[in-house]
Amino acid sequence: EQIKQGVNTSVEQAMQGRIAGVQVTQNSGAPGGGISVQIRGVNTFSGNEPLYVVDGIAMSGQTSDNSSVLSTINPSDITSIEVLKDASATAIYGSRASNGVVLITTRRGQEGKPKLSYEGYAGWQKLPGKLEVMNLKEFAKFYNVRAEIYGYGKREELLDESLLTDGTDWQDELYDVAFMHNHQINVNGGTNNMHYSLSGGFLDQDGIGVGSNFRRASFRANFDVNVTDWLQVGMYAAYASTKQVITFDENSVIRTALVQYPDMAPRNPDGSYDFGENLEHNYNSNPLFEAEMRDNNRNNQQFDYNATAAGGRALSSSPTTTQHSRTSSRSSPVATHAISTSRSSSMPPTSLSLSRDIASISWPDTSRRRASGTKAPWAARDTFSTP
Repeated sequence: EQIKQGVNTSVEQAMQGRIAGVQVTQNSGAPGGGISVQIRGVNTFSGNEPLYVVDGIAMSGQTSDNSSVLSTINPSDITSIEVLKDASATAIYGSRASNGVVLITTRRGQEGKPKLSYEGYAGWQKLPGKLEVMNLKEFAKFYNVRAEIYGYGKREELLDESLLTDGTDWQDELYDVAFMHNHQINVNGGTNNMHYSLSGGFLDQDGIGVGSNFRRASFRANFDVNVTDWLQVGMYAAYASTKQVITFDENSVIRTALVQYPDMAPRNPDGSYDFGENLEHNYNSNPLFEAEMRDNNRNNQQFDYNATAAGGRALSSSPTTTQHSRTSSRSSPVATHAISTSRSSSMPPTSLSLSRDIASISWPDTSRRRASGTKAPWAARDTFSTP
């Protein structure tokens, strides 16, 4: 219920200001941008981000770019968030939990007739304030004084300040009112022996800066089945596809706008972009061109699934998790392409008890990872022990 009180497009935003001892800092104002979460303060061991465990699937909070590892999760799917800060986290998850652990649980089905629910909202965002910069009259006065001190560099068109307008405010050209809308549909229900929950969501958020946007489509399914009186099986699957337009954030558009002269127009009378060819000593590009004509996107597709089995004395098992993700980024007109695919499969310590007093078989951690460009693309370790 606390998550639904605000407009939260990511899980980290839902945590901000609601959990004691947790510091949430937004690294970028771009939609879907990176957010830093610190549970135990600044740490130099394996970064500062905590370990996230979503329905039994563990994922590191460290990112190599300005993005959020939880941007694929719809906050509307979450029912509870728990933070582990003490040594118990390290005892369970090892050194990966040195910065704390965030346990996230999503919706589960409830016994009863199928229930269909819809949640949605639409809103808008705008820049709360602008930086104070010189208009054209103030710039002309500054330019004339500087030229008088240097003894050169006077420009005839700037000598009479009374003939000038306010010129171009590049912040007005680059920032605009941004609209956003989010939709979520959920179907859940069940019988005495089976509970299910199916949900799908779509988010489209424009950034207040030209050339920024975040779009997410997600689907999640949870099933809990009582196979017998002593065995319960759970199945979880989630797919998400995200597209983040990062042109405004990555191309130094803001810096270019702050240093560009106010006597240059955004566009020429014929609609083409003005690059200030007739201006002396103007070495900066047109920031509106940088934001509108360059294409810089970050696409990500992620599929996670998890299966669990639990019971009484006869059988008990911990989650088996597998995660697939595909990320691609594209930038133009400079043609660069980067595609990386990773697959990891891990089995936490699992115990299968055939009889309480006869025998048991245990599997320690087993991990498989594939990374492009490595000499050994697959690394595996399987160990079996019988007491």
